[in-house]
Amino acid sequence: MALLDGLLHCYTPSLGPTGYRLIDRGPRRIHGVAGAGITSGAWRGNANRWCLRGANAANEQFDGCGTFPAGDRTVIIWWRAQVALPAFTDIRFAFSAGVAATGQAFQIGLFNGSAGTTGAVVTQNGDSINIAIANDNAWHCVAATNTGTSWQLIVDGVLAGSKTMTTTQNTTAPTILGGTGFFWNGDIGETAWWNRILTLSEFREVFRRGDGAIGRSLTGQAYRDSRLSQAIAAGGATPWLYARRRSQIIGAGGVH
Repeated sequence: MALLDGLLHCYTPSLGPTGYRLIDRGPRRIHGVAGAGITSGAWRGNANRWCLRGANAANEQFDGCGTFPAGDRTVIIWWRAQVALPAFTDIRFAFSAGVAATGQAFQIGLFNGSAGTTGAVVTQNGDSINIAIANDNAWHCVAATNTGTSWQLIVDGVLAGSKTMTTTQNTTAPTILGGTGFFWNGDIGETAWWNRILTLSEFREVFRRGDGAIGRSLTGQAYRDSRLSQAIAAGGATPWLYARRRSQIIGAGGVH
């Protein structure tokens, strides 16, 4: 089976900033809409790439990001957590689907345990799988699967944990870069999901190919140095006017 089989949506910030829309590169083409907290600082330069940056702010998220399946489902998201979380149990969601009711959510995030251990979490609101990973300012590929009541958490291409959790598969449209009451800290790269369970070899391949590889394969684009502004080359934030112009160039339309 090809990696793109069953792909529903793919959002790839590294292909360039798109203003107040988060462009869906997948087959469904349902673009995310900026929440009230999205500002010019949401689009940032990361080496020779682009990414989204959350600063722990309310409504700093893209809403209505496509459809979410019942039945088998896999979500993959690249993130880089850059800040320390408080020294008590705390969660920041990078991806949130479903509703905030017991057993009805599908959320992937960063957690800080009571012992100060930072790691990745997938939860359906009521139970969760937690795995410790370093808050090391490095990019990680965090993925989760759900089929029936069975869940898995995969980090950097390796199965990190599995669990049976009571689940009612709610299909409310996802948000990226936060969720109600849970704000994201750090950077977000490519986010994609499928209506099937990917194999471990596929997870390894996604990790090997790196952030943005799925969107690049869908669009035929590649990373280019010309995508850098002078501000990004110097490590600064993306100018908003530049982001608006890029959104027109790559087909996102005007800023809405």
